[in-house]
Parts: sequence; C-alpha cells; structure tokens
Amino acid sequence: MACDFITKGRLVDCLKGMGGVKNIYIALYADYGITEASGSIATVGSIAETFKWEFTGNLQGLTETPTISWDNGNKFVTQVLTGTIPFQGADTQNQLELMMINRMVVFVEDYNDNIKAMGIENSVKASNGSAVTGLAKGDLSGYTIELTAEEPRYAPFLSAAAKTALLATVSEVVITNPPVV
Repeated sequence: MACDFITKGRLVDCLKGMGGVKNIYIALYADYGITEASGSIATVGSIAETFKWEFTGNLQGLTETPTISWDNGNKFVTQVLTGTIPFQGADTQNQLELMMINRMVVFVEDYNDNIKAMGIENSVKASNGSAVTGLAKGDLSGYTIELTAEEPRYAPFLSAAAKTALLATVSEVVITNPPVV
C-alpha cells in the first residue's frame, strides 16, 4: 500500500500571528456527523448546543504532540488544552466537576481567529486540574484545567462556514464571575 507524500513546500510570510487561546466551545461527545477532509472541517454536523468558556491572559494553550512508532506501525496525536479560570465559585466548580466525568468535543478558538476541533473521533476528557487560592494577594484564586484527546491526526481547522454554524450553537446560559469584595 502506498502512502501519500507532501504536495507543497512552505515559505515564511511576514509576522502576523499571535499565540494563545481566546475561547473554547464545549459539546457533549457524540457522533455528530462532523466531516473532515485535508485537515479542514466543512460542517459541524448535527451539534445543537455548545457552551462557550472565555479565557483571558496568557495562561491558555493547545499543544498537539504526535507519537510515532515505526516499529509498531502506528501514530497518533495527543491534543492537550490547558487553561486558567480566574475566580472561584460554586457554579464554576460544579461545571468543572461535570467536565471531569463526561466525554466532550472541544472547539478551540485562538487569537488568529482559527477554530480547531479536539476529540472529534475519540473524545476529549479532563486529565488534570486544580483549585487554588494562591499564597500571595496577587496569585491566582481560581482553577486550572487540562483537557486531553488522543486522535489519529492534528485537530482539524473549521472552514468559514463551519465556524458560522458552530457559533450559532452557542448557549446563552453562562456563569457570571462572582463579585469581588
């Protein structure tokens, strides 16, 4: 069986990108009929509702690491989203606990207006996290989360049409930050 080979070279463009995660959109894992071709998603299928979690600051990121074994004849990509959620509160804590026990599909929006889909084949699961009050007055009083998927490929990008369809599924039900006293 022949394998496909690269079909394009790559040149370096001018500097115009920025790192970090702006928002994530979370859906319960199911077979939504999401279709992917050549690293891009054309449609988000039958997803009816997602929940938006906003991030701020510089403490969020998506890291995708391939694991390749020529000896075993396989490869997969570990997709890990890390995030920091300021402010502790009962509503946030309850939602995080629900994330810990469920499988999800997570759409990750970066500061370059790309949206990538984690876990569309095998799901995303909570893999780590913490609730911290900090030691000093300027330390985090909030939560950290780590969500992980192991997929056959890198998380695919959403096409413009798929982004529009995804954003139409975002629930209006949100947690507001607790008041600072």
